[in-house]
Amino acid sequence: MISVIAQGRGRWGDCETAFAFASLVRARDATAAALIEIEARRLVAPTEESTADERDALRSLGGGFWFHEMDANVLAIDHTEGLHVWCYDDDLVTLGDRSLRLGARRHAVDAISDLKALFTRRSAKELRSLQLLLFGPVAPFRELLDEVDAREGVTRLVLRREHDEPLTPLADVFPLLVGLEGAADDLPRLLEGGHEALEALVVRAGALSRFAFLSPKLLPGLRHLGVREPNVSAGALRAFLQTPIVGQLRSLDVSSTNHAETFPFDALWDARTHLSHLERIIVGGHLVPERVLRRFAVWSEVTFVGHDRREALAIDLETTGWPFGSR
Repeated sequence: MISVIAQGRGRWGDCETAFAFASLVRARDATAAALIEIEARRLVAPTEESTADERDALRSLGGGFWFHEMDANVLAIDHTEGLHVWCYDDDLVTLGDRSLRLGARRHAVDAISDLKALFTRRSAKELRSLQLLLFGPVAPFRELLDEVDAREGVTRLVLRREHDEPLTPLADVFPLLVGLEGAADDLPRLLEGGHEALEALVVRAGALSRFAFLSPKLLPGLRHLGVREPNVSAGALRAFLQTPIVGQLRSLDVSSTNHAETFPFDALWDARTHLSHLERIIVGGHLVPERVLRRFAVWSEVTFVGHDRREALAIDLETTGWPFGSR
């Protein structure tokens, strides 16, 4: 999305990260790569033709996708004259001879070591995007990126927060961040003062009523908002859909696996005129009755996602940088 080479290249709608990731996994999973590219083309140009192509592909392709390539700490790929990098801090979830809390004190040394090695081989000026998925503290990564002058290359950040590092407003840490995933409790501090560059925000296990503080003034560039695993009431959904932040979005994800059957689909249906500006609405589809699927089949912007989110591979890459199957 944000490029440190040329401002504005690779933003939402170009799907550069999705296409790069498709190139990365093609040798191991050609089916997944093809689906990512088809979905990305719809994101670039949400036309009737691209929508039909995506639906045809989803009907013809079976199975979930698990990207074992992401087991490594750092993956890099050249794509469209630039370097795309995924960095996975897995110290805190590595078992064996390391304890869970030892990883926190080690400051993700493996991932940092791999990043250091990468930037001895390649110049940070080549970096087009850096996607971070961190269980440990952010500070060691910020310090390393300052050393190589690459902090502005961080475009997407997933924070798992298996530690007690004090939170810092992200606009001061990664000023060109365009995609963020985090916990609801952390958002007020992470977004304190706003973040002009942020285009996509995904929140884990948050009640819709907790996002009243989100506003166009705080996040003027936000185009995608995702709330994962909420147990939503009809009243809460109606109130949420009327908030100003929803009015500026291009896509909205209010999806759950565990609560998909009880989602207030009537409230969503009643709001379809109000939501006509949205190019995609993602909701949970796990065990949803067939009558609901038939009803929403005429609303082409609505996407039902299953437990592996294969229906949203490209949008997950463009929002947080990480497909669900890689985590």
